[in-house]
Amino acid sequence: PQIILPVTIVYNILSHINMQTHKNIINEIKTAQQINMLSIRQPFAGMMVHGKLETRTRRTNYRGWVLFQSTLNWFDAQQLNEICHPHQIKQMEQLNPMAVAIQQRGIALAIGKLIDCRPMSIDDEKLAFIKYNPNLYVYVYESVMPVKPFALKGSQSMFALPAKYIQLIQPLQ
Repeated sequence: PQIILPVTIVYNILSHINMQTHKNIINEIKTAQQINMLSIRQPFAGMMVHGKLETRTRRTNYRGWVLFQSTLNWFDAQQLNEICHPHQIKQMEQLNPMAVAIQQRGIALAIGKLIDCRPMSIDDEKLAFIKYNPNLYVYVYESVMPVKPFALKGSQSMFALPAKYIQLIQPLQ
């Protein structure tokens, strides 16, 4: 027999699972040997929680937790049109209208575990939200989780996050 649960019960179960997952991630972060930080321009910083593949001009050998910080600078409409297909911009607006409209800048937004870095392929366009570029590398993340935003100054390259900021990392409820 098939059991049909009311939507509220399903939502409560999924919320509990999500909270437990976030608690497990936070526990792992607090005991990590190192956490790096990566500055990402909006609207792409806000897309990290939607499975975005981050692209960079440099390869990295680092594997581990990375805190995503939105830079003070952002991509304007003209710049987005140069690096994105129109359907990619529309998809970003649908998935995360706040990232495109508000352009939160200069804050930590999310954290994820970097598990791979490889040359960009044509198949990466969809999740990178940019046009294919053979000169880019794709940074692949798992367990990406939004965090309670806090002010954080960025940098042009990935670097080790100072310990005083690690205690500020909390899941966004």
